[in-house]
Parts: sequence; structure tokens; C-alpha cells
Amino acid sequence: MPRKADRPSEADWDRVHRTNYARSVANVDAWFVSANELEYAAEQLRPRVQEWWKRVIRWNRSKRRPRGPFPPLGCHSVSLMLVAFAIETLCKGALIRGNLVDAQDWDGSGIPRELRSHDLTKLVRSVGMQIDEGEEYTLAQLGRAALWSGRYPFAATYHPAIHTVSLPGGRKFNAASYGEGDLSRAEALIAKLRKHLRVRRRYTTSRDAAP
Repeated sequence: MPRKADRPSEADWDRVHRTNYARSVANVDAWFVSANELEYAAEQLRPRVQEWWKRVIRWNRSKRRPRGPFPPLGCHSVSLMLVAFAIETLCKGALIRGNLVDAQDWDGSGIPRELRSHDLTKLVRSVGMQIDEGEEYTLAQLGRAALWSGRYPFAATYHPAIHTVSLPGGRKFNAASYGEGDLSRAEALIAKLRKHLRVRRRYTTSRDAAP
């Protein structure tokens, strides 16, 4: 029977898992690949969203009374939610790539504070992209979809702010309204973000991105 000193020591699995987790968080490629998949998923819904809007317009213009049931399965807010998640993931990957978040020496004890935010406007500005008022409104719409309207029929708690977008200049808009061009504006915004970050749409490895 081997002596106790000769037996292999048990691995510190907690430390191993923390190390692996920390490496995953610091993996820039993984962030951008996830963003690709989210954007791809939104693209698959585009034909459905477009067809739904055609049916909504026909329903709204119908002179029949009663008009009949409102067209179902639009997936409008779901598509915006996916774009919102893609924008958030792109920004967080860019923060790590630019060493704006100290993920390399992170000990795995919890997601770095800078990566916990879901504020799209704040994240987009944190990677240095300038946005105009229209784009800020689009980001607010996307944030609303990501927070609840893309997942639930109503918000978890009621507050007037969930229906209002307040811009820095003091102007306010109805965030609850949506239109046929919302997805196109969201797609234009994420395309602008990719160009700003110099991250290709089909990003796969760090060789495809600027240092």
C-alpha cells in the first residue's frame, strides 16, 4: 500500500473551474462569435417580421367591421431583443480586446463590474462610438426589448419610464411605439458599430479583427 506521501494529491477543482471560467470571460473570440450567432438569429426572423408588418398594414386598412383578430406571431420585439443582445456582446468583447476591462488577471470570483451593465447607450459610448439622437432612441427601443418586451408580455414592475425615452437634450419620446422600420434601423446601428470596432460580420478568430 503506497504511503500517504506517495499518493497523488487531489486537484483543487474549485481553483481549476475558476481559472477556466476566467479564461472564458477573457476570450475575445468567444464574445464576437456569440454576437455573430445572435445577429444571425435576428436575420432569420427578418422575413417573418416583414410579412407580419404587411399583414398588420392590411388589417389596419381593412374596412371590414369587425376587422378580425390582430395578426399573430410578428416576432418584432423578439428580433429587436436579439439585435440588442448582439450589440451588448460586441461592446463587451471590444472592451476586453482593448484592455478597457481587466479580464486577463481576473480571478474568476464574479463577472467584472464593467461587464455587468446592460445599458446599451452606455456600452456603445464606452467603446468610443458617437451616436446621434435617432440612434440613441433606437438603442432605448432595443434596451426595452432586451429587458422585457422581447421576452415577456409586460414589465416585471410598472414605472412611467418603461414607456418613455428621455434624451440628454431633454426631449422625450414614447418608447412603447414601434414601426415597420425599427428592425432596419437596428441593423444599421449594429453595422455602424461593427465598422467602428473593425469587427467583421463573420468574425471567427482574432486575425480577422484589428489589434
